[in-house]
Amino acid sequence: MHFVKSFVLVTMVIASIVILGTSGVNAEMVAYDRDGNSLGVYAGNSGNNIMEIYVPSIDRAVHINISTGDLTGRDIYFESDDCFDSGTPYVVAEGTYKVILNGDQYYTGDDAAPQLVQVNSVFRSYNSQCEEFVSSRIVVPAHEVALPFALPAALPLNLELERRYKSNTH
Repeated sequence: MHFVKSFVLVTMVIASIVILGTSGVNAEMVAYDRDGNSLGVYAGNSGNNIMEIYVPSIDRAVHINISTGDLTGRDIYFESDDCFDSGTPYVVAEGTYKVILNGDQYYTGDDAAPQLVQVNSVFRSYNSQCEEFVSSRIVVPAHEVALPFALPAALPLNLELERRYKSNTH
């Protein structure tokens, strides 16, 4: 019986995609907070309690913890030995595509090719402290970014299917 229900559900989803795709309609799932504020386009789940949302206005993804409404914390690396006092901040290479939380600031990686860098200090996200950390990391330069919505998001997060109609101009 479970197989039949799953088959029917998959068939309905495929039929919806075919109908929407051939009727000049694009659709996307948009994520909203409890108060109805748009967060961006739902991109999936990435780990325990994490919803990935693409934010078009900043061309980056955010990974919102659906238990806290905030982003997960990540470390920021420096070639200098005193973190922010005299150095360029770096994030791991995947930071180019998403926004991270460090302390009470949000960062994203620059649109740059990843590079192997000898780092000498790290600003830890879990305790907001600069620590000595000597290691080689594949990183990109980072900068602060302003989000177009407030975090932590009011929970629960909601998803809505939004349809956009294609114009038939040739």
